[in-house]
Parts: sequence; structure tokens; C-alpha cells
Amino acid sequence: MAKGRNRAEENLLSLSEVARRTGISMPTLLRYKKVHANSIPSVGEGRAQRYPKEAVAVFAAFKDQGQSRRGRPKPGR
Repeated sequence: MAKGRNRAEENLLSLSEVARRTGISMPTLLRYKKVHANSIPSVGEGRAQRYPKEAVAVFAAFKDQGQSRRGRPKPGR
């Protein structure tokens, strides 16, 4: 166990780790985080914000939703 961290904190991921696990770029993750803040499980705020492992699947689902929309015309066009 790392010094100063408890077991619960060890199971939490930084946004950089989420990026590595999902293959989603950091700017895209930051956009998802801003747009879908209420749908993404997290602990803490700002630079100390961390994500449980379940959040990886949530971010991946947003990525899949975005890819399925590519190439389609926007409503009203």
C-alpha cells in the first residue's frame, strides 16, 4: 500500500489512467466530464478528483455513442 493512501483510494483512477484504459484522448475525456458530470461516478474535486473502475465503462459508453453519430446530418439540416 502506498504511503498516505488507504485501500479505497488505491481502487480509484485518475483521469490520465482512465485515458490509458479507454484509449480516449484527454481533451475528449475533459469534454465528457463537463457535459456528463452527473452521469460519471467520481470522488473529490479539481485535480484531486478520482474515478472508480466502473467509470471506465461509463466513459467508453460515451465514446461509443459519439462514434455511432458520426457521419449523420445534424437535426434541422
